[in-house]
Amino acid sequence: MDLRRAFIFVLVVLFWILIGVFGGPVIFLVAPVTWYLWLRKENYEELFIGFIVTLILSDSLEPALIFAGNLKTIYILFLGLLVVSNRSIIGVKFQIFASFLPYLLVALLCLIWSPSMLPGIQKTVSYGLLLFIGPTLANYLYGTRKTFLKSFNYLIGSVLLLSLILYFILPEVGSSHGFRMRGIFGNPNGLGLFIIVSFLFYQFTMWQRPSLLSRYERYGLLTLLGLATLYSGSRNALLSILLFYVFDFAFKNFKYLGMIVSIFIVIALNFVTANAVEIIHALSLEEFFRVETLAEGSGRLIAWRFAWENIQESFYLGRGIGFDEYLMRSNAFYLSKLGHEGGVHNTYLIIWLNTGIIGLLLFLGSLIYLFIKASANSLFAFPFLFTVLFSISFEPWLAASLNPYTIVFLITLTGILIPKSVFENSNEEMELS
Repeated sequence: MDLRRAFIFVLVVLFWILIGVFGGPVIFLVAPVTWYLWLRKENYEELFIGFIVTLILSDSLEPALIFAGNLKTIYILFLGLLVVSNRSIIGVKFQIFASFLPYLLVALLCLIWSPSMLPGIQKTVSYGLLLFIGPTLANYLYGTRKTFLKSFNYLIGSVLLLSLILYFILPEVGSSHGFRMRGIFGNPNGLGLFIIVSFLFYQFTMWQRPSLLSRYERYGLLTLLGLATLYSGSRNALLSILLFYVFDFAFKNFKYLGMIVSIFIVIALNFVTANAVEIIHALSLEEFFRVETLAEGSGRLIAWRFAWENIQESFYLGRGIGFDEYLMRSNAFYLSKLGHEGGVHNTYLIIWLNTGIIGLLLFLGSLIYLFIKASANSLFAFPFLFTVLFSISFEPWLAASLNPYTIVFLITLTGILIPKSVFENSNEEMELS
């Protein structure tokens, strides 16, 4: 995507927002027309990045952007039709979708016992569509558009920069939860998750194409990631980034013994977690880590205990994707009295609730299998995997489909499954600078 196309793309997104805010349902006519025009010109890069921008907008809690939540459902269906109808795209291998197919079949089976079957079917179908469409389009773009890697890093930088501007210029919009930065996301933790997946994509870019970004671009992006981590106050983002560097060091310096080193790191983390409050007090970092919420568990322990109690009722096969949301909503008053607001906040427990231990093992087995395959291309795969496994211990993002985090994860995973020769032989010259 050259500068002219990038400028036009930004204008189109701004036009979508303007129409969505002031035009009501007109956006559901205007946006599909835009997609069709991009499709006619084979501007697949704009089409795919536009979908991710829509997912980012849908994460916002601003009432004016509520249209994005409905638009993303239509968007993914449009992309699905594009993938199955285009022979050049359909020729791409569906290894990620195929790997998760057993999990999806078990998820469909579990819907038999769902107390909210229709939403469960919708969520299961959307998850399957994302696993089918996201990696397929990313694979196609990696192989045919040299500009895609750089364009996506520019998108990350733009989102982080806009979030920082909102935080300082319009703090009533760009902050929440005690003046923590949330930017254009629904809450600071959402921004923290975007920081994690964006940081991993940046690291993947540096592994795949070290010279793709100039020194100033690299420093600029890392500065934006650092500032966003600082002002969002996201412990998950900070620890995930630090863990990535630790695991990366272990695998680079100890080669395959890095797995053993990683086990020792996990044991050390258990000690640190058990004594987190004391350690943070010793380092005088109480304010940043919000020790008062650590001591209370931020309500997560309450949610985890409640989820575990309900898992016992459907241990082997769960009650369908979306059951976790139904369960937490149905017991919101009871959980609120105990001191918890929100969801389960743990991807493993959510998948276990929804699809049972069978679904959880299939999901994790598929994930680990794909990363083992990816490790044949680079040892970057394992630091990436361990960072994600840590992140989803405290957040539910990988159990959901139409959010701006899972899609970035899938794009990165797709990239590390592709040999470097594919990137080197892609048929367009780098234009964006």
